[in-house]
Amino acid sequence: ELILIFFREVIYTKLGYIPNRQDIIDLGFRGIIRIVREMNLTFSNIISEAFKDANYIKQEKTTWKSFNSKEIDFFEKYGIQWEKLKSRWEWTTLYPSLIKEFFKEVIIPVKGRIPTLNEIKDMGYRGVIRVCYSDYDYYDLINDISNELYGKDYNFVRNIPIHKIDEIKGAVKNITSKFITKKQYPRSINYLSAKLGVSWTTFFEHTNEYLVDNYGSKKGLELFSLMWPYQDMKIQKIGIKVHILINDLFTLFLKELGTDILGAPIKFYREPLIFSNRFHPDGLILLTSNNLSFLKVIINFSIT
Repeated sequence: ELILIFFREVIYTKLGYIPNRQDIIDLGFRGIIRIVREMNLTFSNIISEAFKDANYIKQEKTTWKSFNSKEIDFFEKYGIQWEKLKSRWEWTTLYPSLIKEFFKEVIIPVKGRIPTLNEIKDMGYRGVIRVCYSDYDYYDLINDISNELYGKDYNFVRNIPIHKIDEIKGAVKNITSKFITKKQYPRSINYLSAKLGVSWTTFFEHTNEYLVDNYGSKKGLELFSLMWPYQDMKIQKIGIKVHILINDLFTLFLKELGTDILGAPIKFYREPLIFSNRFHPDGLILLTSNNLSFLKVIINFSIT
């Protein structure tokens, strides 16, 4: 049952359509295919059972409607026979050296600059970001492109515009308010910095500046360490394959059981400075006093 939920809540949510075998491999979940096989089940059986509800969207065959005119121009320029592609991003596997050119010739001209991570997703290019996280260091790629085009690192890493600093401090104000009033922990620094289109060092610098200015040096630094804790804690590093799974699924199940059974409340902390990985910048640390061994089976299941 957990595997079926994983397919629906994690894989389908990422893709927006019923996955095929290659989609799952591209997402970095090759291990789940092996688990299915070891359970003496077939991949098609799992897909049929997980998505028997007619409301789930099936993947459409690749047609000219799958690509916009700029993409088709790009394919024709480099001799890519897009009509024969089995999926929208198959070309990145066939021609990985063209990913950088795709950014330079298709994605960047939309904004006239290197767009933020969220802007790229909003353009409909979430898939190419996923490819970058699987096969490359996304930020190294972006910095290489920025150096080629502008002679400097990614445009928000240096010379931060005033409006961008205001956005950071506005976000931190909202985050701090939710933490103080609702004990709601924020997303990781890497996630938030990518969302705002700045480096983690820039976000870190102006976050601390805001907290110290508004709460004083001692209280401000204390708030920072409470919102993004990583020192003097019993920790378990967990990678991308369990990131969404724990947050979206097991929290619900564990709440139904009640926190007393674990001996401590369940809290999720993220510290990207130490625990991020190349597949996902939002490194996850699971922290409780007694529940690491309880979740060992789940963690092993998700990582294999």
